Amino acid sequence: MGVLAVADDQRFQKYGHLAVTLPSPAAGRAAKQAAERGLSRYADQTFGGTLRRVTIVGVLLVHGVPAVGLYEPNDGDGEVFLATSIPGDPDLSLWSPIEQTLHHELSSWVYDQIAADRLASLDFAKLWRATLPRSFRYEGDWDEERFAELPGWTEDPDEMLWEQGFVDEYARTSMENDFNSIAERCFVSSPHFIASLTRPGRIRSKARLVSAAYRLFAVSFPCEIREMLRCDDVAGPDASTPALRRE
Repeated sequence: MGVLAVADDQRFQKYGHLAVTLPSPAAGRAAKQAAERGLSRYADQTFGGTLRRVTIVGVLLVHGVPAVGLYEPNDGDGEVFLATSIPGDPDLSLWSPIEQTLHHELSSWVYDQIAADRLASLDFAKLWRATLPRSFRYEGDWDEERFAELPGWTEDPDEMLWEQGFVDEYARTSMENDFNSIAERCFVSSPHFIASLTRPGRIRSKARLVSAAYRLFAVSFPCEIREMLRCDDVAGPDASTPALRRE
């Protein structure tokens, strides 16, 4: 892993589609502590030099739309941005935990690695599709206005969505976003998510697949989640978790 830093200059303007402000000193310190906790789950070798920096900012606008976080692959020199506020809400951590946002964005890195590996990608896509409702198709990319309408992270789940295997509306847009939404909750879990892992269902099946993907990169889920998914050790065998092959 590269550098964890609170933004203090205009270096990030190299991304033309982003606009950011600097965080307040207090928000920057608190967010950095939360990000450090999250990063402790990843082994030193996890990212293999392809993720250089995690940058904490104040407000983050992507194509003019407020965002809580962003992962920029940047041709193998990746960067994650974490926002501490949104316009009109100076304390974003009240409804979107920084640590959860970090795991959400880093899960895009994991997803990209799986997608780039032909054998693992074929296995993963087939197994993931098997967790979806029959005839379901992801809605596809939304424009910025539609994304801006999405509700923030909440402890009050939509039961109909969860029954279908989706933890939020965002998860219905693409396989990657579905993966992101499950992965973040494996690290920072609500009581409802934990309860969903105690019984067979689409959410549990997806979480087991996320676990299989993360095991390829020596990433440690919290013990409670590992036990529910029957993952004794990230490097050890787990007969109940699907194996993904890699080239």
